[in-house]
Amino acid sequence: YEGVLLAGVTPKQLRGLVASQAVVRVRKGAYACGEHWRAVSTHAGRGLLAARAASMTMVEGHVFSHDSAAHSLGLPFLAPAAPLVHVTRERVCGSRATAGVKHHGAAYGPSQVVRGDRWVALDMARTAVDLVREHGIRIGLSACDSALRLGVSSTELAAAAAPMTYWRGIRTVRLALEWADAGADNP
Repeated sequence: YEGVLLAGVTPKQLRGLVASQAVVRVRKGAYACGEHWRAVSTHAGRGLLAARAASMTMVEGHVFSHDSAAHSLGLPFLAPAAPLVHVTRERVCGSRATAGVKHHGAAYGPSQVVRGDRWVALDMARTAVDLVREHGIRIGLSACDSALRLGVSSTELAAAAAPMTYWRGIRTVRLALEWADAGADNP
């Protein structure tokens, strides 16, 4: 409640705003204007709001990755059955999911980082490859197709995958890169 109190709204007033649907709780400690939340009806739009809300409440350095990076970059992909916010953090071992956020520990270079309005994410080529590794061929291939359609080259996709020689899912990534087609139908 500290942030709410700093904004001049008491906990009781906040409960009233949530009850009246003037404000929507996106996650603990992060709220959105109810009108804005209802206007954003797409999976990608709500995913971006959820990612930004999670990011605001995190203290460790991170970049959006996987699904959250795709939402930030406007990269269409088939929605997974159980969407999560995804962040990648350097100097973290393995992956873990806590409170709807999956934290990935993975190396990335400064050239793979894209900055937007209120977000920092991994670039489109890395994101498409990460989506293949995270969700498999069906969802990942749709992301690779979309990346090609949006101007990412096959060479850029292969370069994003190159350092992942021994990473989980790399065989599926290689298959997705082989099958990826800019002319494929939109997801």
